[in-house]
Amino acid sequence: MGISPYLELRKHLFTQFLITYLFYISKFFGPAAAGFYTLGNTVLGIPTQLIGKSVADVFYPRIAEASNNGENLTKLILKATTALAVVGIVPFGMIVSFGPWLFSFVFGEEWIVAGEYARWLALWSFIAFITRPITKVVLVLNLQAQQLFYEIIIVFVRAVVLFIGFYYYNSDIYAILFFSLATSGLKMLFFLYVLKKSRKFT
Repeated sequence: MGISPYLELRKHLFTQFLITYLFYISKFFGPAAAGFYTLGNTVLGIPTQLIGKSVADVFYPRIAEASNNGENLTKLILKATTALAVVGIVPFGMIVSFGPWLFSFVFGEEWIVAGEYARWLALWSFIAFITRPITKVVLVLNLQAQQLFYEIIIVFVRAVVLFIGFYYYNSDIYAILFFSLATSGLKMLFFLYVLKKSRKFT
């Protein structure tokens, strides 16, 4: 079965947004900062892609079945989110606590700043990790339009906070911190929105 136009659009937008973020980071703080961001984001994306995606793929048929049977969707969502939180708290917590040291140890001393980036990006990555099942709930509840609107908003907010970090603080670390906090907050808001919608199917 082919990829739906909606998923194709999301994939295309994600690629373009990533290029845009790297452009602004490079423009504001130099190409080295873009490299640090890329490495930190790539490393943090591994558990989300491997574990989070696997859980979401298993979760999708279960949530679809529960929706058809009139089961408590909210309870299932919270159960999956809690399980991922338990799994992810240690590895993401280690990055927050020891990110610079871990990156310098694994990749070399010249990548210690990437570890500092990863320390703050881990906050957002943890939220993305535990809320990964929401991507499947959106399909079941037919909330694709709302998700697309949310993603457009998050792109705008990320660009704004990167600019604030540059213009008001002249600090790449502050920019990454604001970037992560803004993304985490918006992801949690969308999670709560989907959770609220799921109660209508309970």
